[in-house]
Amino acid sequence: VVVIVVVVFVVVNVVVVIVDDVVVVVVDVVIVFVVIVLSFSYFEFVVFVVKKQDIKNPYKIHLCHNRTSDFKTHAFYNPFSGEISVCVSGRQTADILRSIAHEMIHHKQNQDNRLKDRENIPDIGGDIEDEANSLAGRLVKEFGYNSKYKIYDSLWI
Repeated sequence: VVVIVVVVFVVVNVVVVIVDDVVVVVVDVVIVFVVIVLSFSYFEFVVFVVKKQDIKNPYKIHLCHNRTSDFKTHAFYNPFSGEISVCVSGRQTADILRSIAHEMIHHKQNQDNRLKDRENIPDIGGDIEDEANSLAGRLVKEFGYNSKYKIYDSLWI
């Protein structure tokens, strides 16, 4: 089952050029159609992770197309709100799922009160980050081997 979402953007560029005291105004109107195809593999993967990790606390997952200043890498977890943001543009489905799983593991760690001392948890290495990396890889592989979706063959555009 596939959900198709069509988003329409209207971009207006106005350029004012002065040539020999003559003002030329150029208006460029561009209509951009963005078609987003959301496969239920993402939803099913999240349900899979929730069951495997016994996640009980509420969470939100945002799939973003452009990295903002909030992103150091392709994903991040906000332990205060339980929100997970993942940048998806140009990435393989398996890689996106790994990012989702990684951040959901941090959510589970937070649920288990293991992120209390956030300031002293290294962003690279250390037990918390290594566990998230390891379990995320394991979850993606298990889901990929046992699901009907070809997560290693598809690219999120």
